Amino acid sequence: MFHFENYYVFVFLVLPLVLGGIYWASHISIRYYQAQLAKHKQFARLVPMYSPWRRHFKFGLFTAALVLLVAAIANPRMGFRTQKVTRQSVDVYLAIDVSRSMLAQDLTPNRMERARQFGLMALDGLRGERVGVITFAGAAYMQVPLTTDYTATEIQIRNASPSVEATQGTAIEEAIELVLRSQAQEKRPQPKALIVLTDGENHEDAAITKAEFARKNGINTIVVTFGTQAGAPIPTNNDSYAGFVLDKAGVVVQSKLNATQMQEIATAGGGAWLDFETLGAQGVIAGLRTELAKIDPSEFEQQSFDDYETYFYILAAIALVLLTLEFLWPYAKRAVARNL
Repeated sequence: MFHFENYYVFVFLVLPLVLGGIYWASHISIRYYQAQLAKHKQFARLVPMYSPWRRHFKFGLFTAALVLLVAAIANPRMGFRTQKVTRQSVDVYLAIDVSRSMLAQDLTPNRMERARQFGLMALDGLRGERVGVITFAGAAYMQVPLTTDYTATEIQIRNASPSVEATQGTAIEEAIELVLRSQAQEKRPQPKALIVLTDGENHEDAAITKAEFARKNGINTIVVTFGTQAGAPIPTNNDSYAGFVLDKAGVVVQSKLNATQMQEIATAGGGAWLDFETLGAQGVIAGLRTELAKIDPSEFEQQSFDDYETYFYILAAIALVLLTLEFLWPYAKRAVARNL
C-alpha cells in the first residue's frame, strides 16, 4: 500500500502553479516584443544564440525539481507490515505505610523518610516491570495503578506522608485487599508481588489470613520493615517534635516493630520479611530480587504498529540531479556559442 505520511505538504504545490503562470505571462510578453522587433526568421539571424526551447527546458527542470521536493517532504511510504510486540513483566505493587507512627525517629531522620528513599531505590531496580503504588494507614488507597510511567510512580512515592485527616492504624490487610480487588477486575488475572513498606506495628491477625488468601490467588506478599524492636515515641506534628502521642493514661506511646507478626504475614503470603535495620538497603534489595525471581512474568501489553519503508530520499536525490542539470544547462545554442 502506497501513501504519503504528510498530505498537508501538498498545499505547497500551488508554488509551481504560480511560477508557471508567471513564466507563461513572461513568455507571451517576450513573444510580443520579439514580433515588434523583427519577423521570426529575421530575429533568428539577429540573435543566433537565442533558443526558446532551452529556456522552456530549464524552467521545466526547475519546476519538476520543486514538485519532487514537495513530494519528498510529504514522505512517500510503501510496503508496510503489521508487527506485534508482547512485553513480559512481573507486576509489582509498592504499598507504603503512611500511619503517624512512621514519623518515629528510631531510624534517622525518621521511618517515613527512610521508607520513601528506599521506595525510590526499589523503583530504579523495577524499571521494565509494571509498578503500582498504594498508600495505607487505617485504610488503603490506590495512588497509581499498574503502569510503566515511572515518573508518576516516583512522584507518588516522594509525596507519601502521614496525614492528620487519614484513618490511623497499620492495616496491612487493607492494602492486600486492594490488590485483590484490582486483580479481580482483570480479564486474565496475572501473578503479582505486593511489597509492603511499613514500620511493622500491625496489631490485627486479619493481615495473616488475608495474605494467605492472596497467595492462593497468585499474589505474593513481601514485608519490608522500617523500625526497631526497641521502638520510639510518635511525634504529634510533622514539623515540630516538641510533643509525642499519649495514650489514655497520659503515658507516651512507644511504637515498636512486631517482628513475629511481620514474619507470619510474609510466610503466609508466600514471600519474605526483610528488615531494613538489620539488612541495610542493599541487603533488602538483594532479598527483593530473590523473591521477585520466584514469580513468573506475565504478558501485559500487546501493541500492533505499522512499519513503513520510506522513499523520500529517492525523490530528493532526483530533485537534486534536476536542479544541478538546470544550473549547468545553457540558455544559448551550443553550436553557435562555439563558433562565436
